[in-house]
Amino acid sequence: MSADLAVKLQLYGNIYLLLMSGFGMFLGLFAVFARKRKAIYLYFTVLALISSFLSRLFYTLMIAFYGGLPDIFNIGFLGYAATFLFFFFANYGQMDLLIDDRRSIRPIYRIVPLVIPVVELTAALLGMIYGVVSFSVRVCYLVISLISALAGYYHLKHLIIPDLDDGFAKALRSYNAIAMLIGFFSLTEIGLSVFGHNTVIIFAQFFLGLLYAAVFPVLDKGVKKWIR
Repeated sequence: MSADLAVKLQLYGNIYLLLMSGFGMFLGLFAVFARKRKAIYLYFTVLALISSFLSRLFYTLMIAFYGGLPDIFNIGFLGYAATFLFFFFANYGQMDLLIDDRRSIRPIYRIVPLVIPVVELTAALLGMIYGVVSFSVRVCYLVISLISALAGYYHLKHLIIPDLDDGFAKALRSYNAIAMLIGFFSLTEIGLSVFGHNTVIIFAQFFLGLLYAAVFPVLDKGVKKWIR
């Protein structure tokens, strides 16, 4: 693939992700400002989408005006990290206690989700050893993978855990599946770059864009079931 074509694909992919994350972000902003009754869960997801949008805006501008993506640490990585940090905050703490009372739920539902951190951190560690990009980018990949792993643990836990009487887990299963896949395809996008497989990144970006657009509407539908 020629260098010009590679840059064009990078630009088109990031414009697409900018538009899709922007779509999800504006839906979320409209929802949280237009309604009187709002769940804090919604705010965290909107903040995650804002972080993704700003990251994509930075990358789009870098490609459009500087001819490519930075090959060292850059603020776009902070957007990735913030996205997963907000996803983590949404499920951690009080929300987790509502879904898992620590008494009636078997320990297996806390053990199985560990597969997410194991897989994601293994890939990141391999990237540290065998990656073809700069050391600072490989370190960013590792840090982002760690934060994504924390978020992914709770996404999978809340996806598979049996529901209690309140029905919180069931209402959020689809949301947690989508948010978990956002982590997977985001790390796939970064990982392919770290290992030098840039020509197929566009496929990960395609699915990631669909997930950006779907995550808030799906969450909003689930949250509405709580407040009926």
